Amino acid sequence: MMKKRSEKVNKFIFFIKILLAIKEIFPKSTNFICSWHVQQNLKKKYSYLNRSKNKESKDLYQRIIQLPFSNDPEEFETSFAKILGQNQLQSDMKIYLLNKAKEKEFWVKGFMKKKFCCGMCSSSRIESKHRVLKQYLNSSKRLTELFQVLKNLEAIEISRMENKIEKSRKNERKKKEKMDIIVSLKEIYSDYVLERVKDNLLDSINYKIDKQEKNLWYCLFLSLA
Repeated sequence: MMKKRSEKVNKFIFFIKILLAIKEIFPKSTNFICSWHVQQNLKKKYSYLNRSKNKESKDLYQRIIQLPFSNDPEEFETSFAKILGQNQLQSDMKIYLLNKAKEKEFWVKGFMKKKFCCGMCSSSRIESKHRVLKQYLNSSKRLTELFQVLKNLEAIEISRMENKIEKSRKNERKKKEKMDIIVSLKEIYSDYVLERVKDNLLDSINYKIDKQEKNLWYCLFLSLA
């Protein structure tokens, strides 16, 4: 038991050291709280509402657990006010939410987006990367091996991304090849001729007409959709 407690204490100390180091090296950075983990805590705390047979209690439970993923501050404030106005919540449960709301800028998606965070409000992507790294790294690895592992993983990610892009391009090309004008031209010209002119032909017909309100002129714009 003492050994497990010691390991937890060591991990906690290590985590605090990392936070302090980040704050020193990146003084303008912000330490957010994972929205997903906050949601899990809310689910445990208010699970009794979801177990109720009362529909209003179930709806209140859903409203509470969706607080971390409110898309904007107004949505959060409106939902939060409605939650506090419900009679199903005991006073201690309301106090818990009020205390959590004091740090809403760090765990509510709508507030977190005000600062650059690459669109992430949870640690799921980071944890998935950690899971990959653990497959290749352990405490016996040397520093030189660490850099080689990271380099190999980077190459794998680049290769996967290139494959996805190539697959997307092929699917888009197949989709355009089914257009009526291409099908009709296949009956007239050979495959060789079509392949030579296909790209230019597809680009030339991929336009839309847009009306300009100011002088009522019609202009052609390339559609990227």
